[in-house]
Amino acid sequence: MKKTSLILIFILAIGFILRIYRLEELVSFDIDQERTAWAAKRILVDKRPTLIGMETGYGGILMGPGYYYLFAIPYLLLKMDPVGAPIFAVTLSVLTTFLIFIVGRNLFGSRVGLLASLIYAISSYLVQFDRMVSSANLVMMISLFVLLALWAIKEEKKWGIYLLSFSLGFGLHNHFSLAFLLPIALFALLFVIPKPKIPRRSLVFSSVIFFLLLL
Repeated sequence: MKKTSLILIFILAIGFILRIYRLEELVSFDIDQERTAWAAKRILVDKRPTLIGMETGYGGILMGPGYYYLFAIPYLLLKMDPVGAPIFAVTLSVLTTFLIFIVGRNLFGSRVGLLASLIYAISSYLVQFDRMVSSANLVMMISLFVLLALWAIKEEKKWGIYLLSFSLGFGLHNHFSLAFLLPIALFALLFVIPKPKIPRRSLVFSSVIFFLLLL
């Protein structure tokens, strides 16, 4: 176990170094980044909280505002310095690498978890992608949270249904593609997990969490 932990720390460090290297020179500041920066400025400087998020590229659907509030954090901490957002995106990618290991370990064992996290950490395409501030920053992480939640429900862990409801709800604050996790999760609960044991109280509270996020 100690050896696995050391290898995982090494993988996380490699992933972080590859993404943070020359970050300020390599990162771009285009429409998605500008939109997020203006939203943070509106929230933090203008003191004008928003209840709607970004508009989808196709269909004109408005997402929830959670993504804007999340990325307002680095702007707040670094006093509106634009480099704070890509640093935060890199931090999220390191957390995603760790989550890949957790999900891989729980489903297939530690070796698979380490290999999967290593592939993610050193992929040249993902290194470049994870530097960018985009509504897709959390797609992988939230998808992994849904997988982890379904595994937890299968293993009769009480926190699984809460993680599932939060992940599905918060996903609709980030990227429209995450809406497809809703039917996938429902299918898993109905046909893949044999008779999931979810206490009625937990089901009610998790439903409240989900619908509050939809507001």
